[in-house]
Amino acid sequence: MTLLPPNATQQERAIESSIERLGAVNVPIDQLWNAETCPASLLPWLAWAFSVDYWDSEWTEAQKRNTIAQSVEVHRRKGTRGAVEKALAAIGSYGLLTEPHQDETLDPYTFDVAVQIEGRPVTDLLYDQALDTVNRTKNVRSHLRDFRVPGTVRGDLKLAGAMISGELTSVYPYFGGQESVSGPLYFAAVFIGYDFVSVYPPEE
Repeated sequence: MTLLPPNATQQERAIESSIERLGAVNVPIDQLWNAETCPASLLPWLAWAFSVDYWDSEWTEAQKRNTIAQSVEVHRRKGTRGAVEKALAAIGSYGLLTEPHQDETLDPYTFDVAVQIEGRPVTDLLYDQALDTVNRTKNVRSHLRDFRVPGTVRGDLKLAGAMISGELTSVYPYFGGQESVSGPLYFAAVFIGYDFVSVYPPEE
């Protein structure tokens, strides 16, 4: 069925035909707008749609999905302590904020942040990611005084024992002592004789 008049041009009919086929394209909206079910190749676009403040293409897929899933809650509380901590947790870090009522050395409207990193090396990239996340999530009034990223590595304590044994041998030069040799005396004689033979060529 067409809504075009009988005198419609060929281009108009081609446009109508292409629009009709769009209805047959499968667009799973419920999956595309879900951080858990969205295809991995489309996660950057979903992050843009959810206004994710900081995005790194080098993140793992799980980290990308977690950041998108936390974005709505972060924006709801943006500018609060909880928002900063939640944003840091979304990128796989644990942030501990210290405010003036917890530390008397802090001036009003200033705060300190210690970002705990476990099981990963503290690189320049990781440091910049955490710092940028804090600056994008905090309120405009407050100023960051101190920012630290201590690294922590946890593991099980292993105890072991070993026994080593050996022998030490010293070798010194030999020094002979006084020795005596005794026995009967024997006399012997030997005669040796030689014969010399010369052979010459015949004379001409």
